[in-house]
Amino acid sequence: MKIKTVTASMTLLLLFGALVVTPTSAYFMTGSGAYGGDPGRDAIMFTEDDLDYHSVIEGVANAGIEVFTVDVSYSGDAYKNFEFIADRTDGIHYDFWATSASDLEEDIDDMVPPGGKVDVVFTFDLTSSMSGTTSTVKQIAKDIIASLNTMDLDPMFGVGSHMDYPYYYDSYGYADQYGDNDTDGDSYGDIYGDYAWSLDLDFIDNKTALNGTIDGLVLGWGGDGPQNYVRVLYECRESFSWRADATKIIVMFGDSPAHAAPSGLIEVEKTTEDPVEVDALGVKYTWTVNVTVENIGPSTILEDVVIYDRFGGEFEVIPENVILATSEIKDKKHESHQFFLVEDPITGDRHSIKLTYTGKTRKVHMECWLDVLGDRSLDPGEIATITLTVSTDENPMGHQEFTDWGTHDLNSGATVKAIVEPVADYRVQTSWVSDPIAVEAIEE
Repeated sequence: MKIKTVTASMTLLLLFGALVVTPTSAYFMTGSGAYGGDPGRDAIMFTEDDLDYHSVIEGVANAGIEVFTVDVSYSGDAYKNFEFIADRTDGIHYDFWATSASDLEEDIDDMVPPGGKVDVVFTFDLTSSMSGTTSTVKQIAKDIIASLNTMDLDPMFGVGSHMDYPYYYDSYGYADQYGDNDTDGDSYGDIYGDYAWSLDLDFIDNKTALNGTIDGLVLGWGGDGPQNYVRVLYECRESFSWRADATKIIVMFGDSPAHAAPSGLIEVEKTTEDPVEVDALGVKYTWTVNVTVENIGPSTILEDVVIYDRFGGEFEVIPENVILATSEIKDKKHESHQFFLVEDPITGDRHSIKLTYTGKTRKVHMECWLDVLGDRSLDPGEIATITLTVSTDENPMGHQEFTDWGTHDLNSGATVKAIVEPVADYRVQTSWVSDPIAVEAIEE
């Protein structure tokens, strides 16, 4: 058998907390790391600080805006989402089913000194799941407007609405149809035309104009379950004409968890040419693959970080820098696994790798838990690295791969999962996905 070693390494650099925006992606971005967009309606060019779930909420709090979340679901992930938003902004989380307009009126009155200025923005989730409660939340908002105007206050009110990002997006490990806005004549989008955000009325004290705007809001569809509340908070902070000396409040009506996109975009950087070239068949090739995970979020702590990857049956995968290794353990026919404790070549931390081999071709599934003997977290600016030797293997016929010209994927693309800034019992697990490394077998 011929053996050929490729000495250059390939590095998968997974960056947390950054968004790269190109001139062609001003309205919407698709693909791994895309947050989605709002083509044709108040499009926003997001920056790295404004994209992050936690950064947006922190930015709202830092702007002195308190969020009153009126939670129509009051259960499950939606409850956690609205409770978290209210808690982080020093706001209040209300159970819609046990709340009246007077509850919010009293809380607002308690917050504002006599004769003081107060700016209140109402945001309405107009997705279809709100259909049974929309008329009630509209009336709550109108009652609050009427009541605050009778108090010894100087109130101003604004109105915003949202459904969800239209079309399909593959974003932060979540791929689905966020909303619906197509024009092929066979979907709800043709009727409703979902949109991500609308500033329906900037601050005003005209009760007639406010009520007319609120009454004129029309339900859309919404596509998937989660909705784009993070975009709504961003827009409220940036788009309304808040008075500097006013008490600032957002009253957010909704019933779903948020499309949480914490800590940004995964980028892939390789030190070799892309695609990697193979110039002979039936020859054993060997690559060194370095997977580097770096948390570049300015303040976000990542806990319980795990890296996943899959390699095809035509590849053999061996971890480098091994301290301890178990024997291969057979689980069932054509499936076995093996554990490795490896040393980080940069930091010296210990990482645990599990390789699972499946099928007759022994496809390799990798799971790697970072810093298993430490705090299992990545602080801002911290880096973790694992090194793998990946080589072409023999196929079931005993022939050395590659036996066909063309393009082959070295791996499925590394996926990283982590808990982002856990607060009390609220733990958001989020994933990021990198692109696979392509190997091109080129016939000369």
